[in-house]
Amino acid sequence: MTKGKQYYIQFFVSSRNCDGHQPCHSDAMGLAFSDTLYREAVIGGAEQIPPFTPAVQNPAGKILNDTLNWMEISGCYTATGTEQYAIIGSFKTSANTQSEGCFGVTGSYYYVDDVGVYGFDPLPDTLVLCEGGSRTIGKSFLDATYSWNTGAADSILTINQEGRYIVNATLGNCVFSDTVVVLENDKQLSLLPADTLLCEEEELDLSIPLPGTYLWSDGSGSNQISIVEDGAYTVEIQNDCGVFNHSFEVATETCGCNVYIPTAFSPNGDGNNDVLQCYMGCDFPYQGIRFEVFDRWGGLVYSNKSSEINSIVWDGTFKGKALDPGVYAWFFEYEYIRNGTVNHKTISGEVHILR
Repeated sequence: MTKGKQYYIQFFVSSRNCDGHQPCHSDAMGLAFSDTLYREAVIGGAEQIPPFTPAVQNPAGKILNDTLNWMEISGCYTATGTEQYAIIGSFKTSANTQSEGCFGVTGSYYYVDDVGVYGFDPLPDTLVLCEGGSRTIGKSFLDATYSWNTGAADSILTINQEGRYIVNATLGNCVFSDTVVVLENDKQLSLLPADTLLCEEEELDLSIPLPGTYLWSDGSGSNQISIVEDGAYTVEIQNDCGVFNHSFEVATETCGCNVYIPTAFSPNGDGNNDVLQCYMGCDFPYQGIRFEVFDRWGGLVYSNKSSEINSIVWDGTFKGKALDPGVYAWFFEYEYIRNGTVNHKTISGEVHILR
């Protein structure tokens, strides 16, 4: 079974007694799943309760009492992905079993028929819509009734535009749901990368959502690719709408943001190196977030939360009083924008006050 997939479980059961007497009827029948084959011998009539939690079971208070026909036991189940075997039997102790027609739950046996485990998966995860075309999605599922997020109430739906489509199928007390993302082929092709400039050691990660088969110029057959070197790149995409080719150039250059903060300054009023200032050279738009200085005990002695880097100017005082010479720790937080992405950076260091 597939992890996370929804299943409808159904089987029929009937009670019999081999000596012609009234059989014992109970509500202790169910079906459980296991990842290993379960065997347990019944010794001396001892009660044997399989060590599993049933996926479906008799509804509470519904006792199997029709020995001529069959009782349906059904329900819905979401798989964990480890299921290999289905076990049908009693998953209740005598104390928890409701029964009729006999003393205890022994003396009768059951017939089981028409066991079915039906997976609900009518829609693909992703579907491509060709230019000017339409697609029909969905399929019937047993005797379910249907509702789409578009308002439609049939098992199938004809679509002619991209979007997210959700179908709900109701079967008894179970409600199943499935979703498909529909993409317009031409629109997605128009979003493929144009010529791109990368900084050295920067990586360009591409993920193309269109379903189909892929062939990149480096031989890769995935819809995802990571580019770290400059050069010409081509990709061929083949899907239900045809075969499409796209090419683009990637160039690299040395770029980045460099922050310079002096390691010492002498706030003695002589006009030389009297303040601590922050200098920044950056190839991209940037702004400061906060610059803070702490004494050796961790006390905050200076804070600047302006976005303007040039406003970071500290004269070596705290609350108007000159601080003692020594080592102070600083912390700088800033961000810059590269290819539309905000990059968050934090750096730290030390500065000496000299008097």
